[in-house]
Amino acid sequence: MVLGSLAPAGLPSTVAITFLYVWLVNRTDGSLLMPLLFHASQGALTFGMLGFTGADADRVPVVYFGVLVVAVAVTIGFDHTAWRSAPASAVNEEPVPAALAH
Repeated sequence: MVLGSLAPAGLPSTVAITFLYVWLVNRTDGSLLMPLLFHASQGALTFGMLGFTGADADRVPVVYFGVLVVAVAVTIGFDHTAWRSAPASAVNEEPVPAALAH
């Protein structure tokens, strides 16, 4: 944002898309392939390639942020159980005895 290469809506967009990345990692049991492909597809397709110029190009980051918010809301809404517990790969299989936990 300071150097002018990121629109003001870019920072909240980055925060919003992080939810989608985390969801992808959790739903693929910790695999990074799907998030990596998702990220690469975002980098391969730019707003300029879609033909946005002038005032339209200025509005695209805000619309993109809105689309991300909807995507995150839908993901959380339809798969709300994924956000309520850790994936099996992240849970320690042997519980720590209460005496050692303190």
